[in-house]
Amino acid sequence: MNAMLIQQQVDDIKSLIKSSRDNVADSQMVDISPVEQKMSHLFDAVNSNPQLAMDVDVAHIADSLADLMNDLDELENDLTDQNSVIHAELDAAAAGSAAATYNASNTN
Repeated sequence: MNAMLIQQQVDDIKSLIKSSRDNVADSQMVDISPVEQKMSHLFDAVNSNPQLAMDVDVAHIADSLADLMNDLDELENDLTDQNSVIHAELDAAAAGSAAATYNASNTN
């Protein structure tokens, strides 16, 4: 694997992360397992090809990977926020349902 292919993988993952973040912003659920799989493959490729360091601008690849990690952190924050909203909505719905059940049993 050469540096250009690694950069292409980074770009593909960044695109997948952006798409996932857009879906979260639209209140859609996302499956991040494809991101995890691609990240694992990317880091395995980088780790198994140390000779790349002799043929590429290591700083550029390192910057790309750092940007990618930042994108992942932002996706994690988005997912955490979405999870909090969903739990708050579920808690409110459960409380409303319990109150409605209590009120219905007291009016009979």
